[in-house]
Amino acid sequence: MGFADRDTPAMAPRGLVRDFTDVVSKVAADYAKDRRLCWTLAVGATSLALFTHHQTSRPDIAAQFRVASAECLGRAQARKKGASGSGKPAHTEGALERDSPDDTTRSLDLGSTKTKSSETSVAAVAFVSPAVKPGATPRRKAAAVDTVFLQRIVFILKIVIPSLTSKEAALLAIQTTMLVARSLLSLRIAKKGGDGLRAVMERSWSKFGYVLGDFFVSGLAASFVNSSLKYMTNSVTSSFRERLTEKVHREYLTGGAYYKGTRVPAFPNQGASLFYL
Repeated sequence: MGFADRDTPAMAPRGLVRDFTDVVSKVAADYAKDRRLCWTLAVGATSLALFTHHQTSRPDIAAQFRVASAECLGRAQARKKGASGSGKPAHTEGALERDSPDDTTRSLDLGSTKTKSSETSVAAVAFVSPAVKPGATPRRKAAAVDTVFLQRIVFILKIVIPSLTSKEAALLAIQTTMLVARSLLSLRIAKKGGDGLRAVMERSWSKFGYVLGDFFVSGLAASFVNSSLKYMTNSVTSSFRERLTEKVHREYLTGGAYYKGTRVPAFPNQGASLFYL
């Protein structure tokens, strides 16, 4: 009995290690059975890694990263110098600079300008359409999904997705894969929630530990999928805007001369303006 009592505390850590290994093996075996989720996560993660490597290997993107990092370091050093020189926190000085009287006056001027412009637009509407009352707001037409709407959608899609082998098509494919992975993860988490309640009702610590381990792995996978979806959404938005901007510049803004007009209020004739090329 004496030897058994002495060996009991030493055997407790071994039991915890064995339980931990059992939970890990059960979670790994359960994930191996869910082949749809594993294959979807593998394809999505591989495609995302290849796209990220392709984007970061471009010389222009690498130069932008270097410029942005240099600007961030310069701002941080400037804040440190300002805080050490004045003895005030950097965020306090920034708040004081933002709340300076000149900025307040400028914001008031902008507000008055917006008010004047809105009054002018209301007056113009009242002049052009006599049927509308001066104080009434014109009703907006409800959006309708008709033939014109579909034609415009197809026209825009042809611009932003020129072909199935383009970068935009690959981005949409990766984003769709990540959405499917998130749906499968949501179903798995909902199922494990029911298993956790069952383990609590049965008072089974082994099943409860297994459910907690599965929740931990599913949480890691869900955080990766959600971050990937946010990154892909921003990438798709930037690519679509780039395509539309290039289309507008190529079709409507190529081969023209543009001038900047500046009115000088010091001249006696208020209608006179100076134009710069």
